Amino acid sequence: MTGQLAAATASGECIAAPPALLLPPGKLVDPGNPEWAAFARSWDDLPRDTWMADGGTYRRRRYAALEVVGGKCTRLPHRPHYQERDHNPLNGGVERWFAPMAEGQRGARLFQALVLSTAALIADASVRGPNSWIVEAHQFRIEALSGQPGLPTPEGMHHDGRDWVLILLVGGSD
Repeated sequence: MTGQLAAATASGECIAAPPALLLPPGKLVDPGNPEWAAFARSWDDLPRDTWMADGGTYRRRRYAALEVVGGKCTRLPHRPHYQERDHNPLNGGVERWFAPMAEGQRGARLFQALVLSTAALIADASVRGPNSWIVEAHQFRIEALSGQPGLPTPEGMHHDGRDWVLILLVGGSD
């Protein structure tokens, strides 16, 4: 597999299943939108993720479960995030109760548009095209603290056990 992975990566082929949708900057959100600054600032108020099985204190997170049906995005009651150990060997196998995503953030027009636009793109690309989606939204930030490495995926290469995943880089700094 390693040889196939290296060959696929070098050739620019997509190795994800289903294939990845690589979108140009600004396709889902416009950083020039006045709401973007507030959206990005919400990452400054993420509590520490206390569920790291390696004892790490380098991850901050908020979480929300949502349902997308008929062009509407509705928050579901707060619940734990769960992954099987097969999908996440480090942190799987336990219900992880992350702090809820702030209502003002989850209900913001920009966030709603991001979720609904992503669901529409996936529905267009999916052969199954579901009538509804259960969405798990994670705001998280990885901190590389002085003298400690930043570990974006201490679990190692893994599959989240979800059919589709959106990764959106909101910002970064040294």
